[in-house]
Amino acid sequence: IITSDWSSDVCSSDLLNREYRPSLVFVPSATDTHQDHKTVADEGFRAFKRTTILAYELSWNTLEFSNRCFVTLEEEDIQKKIAALYEYNSQQACRTYVNEAYVRALALVRGTQIQKPLAEVFDVPRLILD
Repeated sequence: IITSDWSSDVCSSDLLNREYRPSLVFVPSATDTHQDHKTVADEGFRAFKRTTILAYELSWNTLEFSNRCFVTLEEEDIQKKIAALYEYNSQQACRTYVNEAYVRALALVRGTQIQKPLAEVFDVPRLILD
């Protein structure tokens, strides 16, 4: 969604919101230090401010993160996440976090925090209960 044409991006986000009317939106954490991730987070908060928003953890870029929402995972979920990460060819050669061991280790830590085998964690910038 985010390109070099900011005004077009704002319109795109607004159009997505109107077309799909999502009940849940995932964005990077507001404390992510990567400039592109921060821009996506800011635009997500702006465009979907009347929607429940969960912010995901990119632990290698995030200065602070609040573990407010835990989602238990199954082995199938982990396999899908690993497969999705490997689709980002540009990240594989130079990024140590794009590997199965890292993904599994983080899911194990998050699961241990809630006494489950595996979990994913999110911050909750906005929760709307209808």
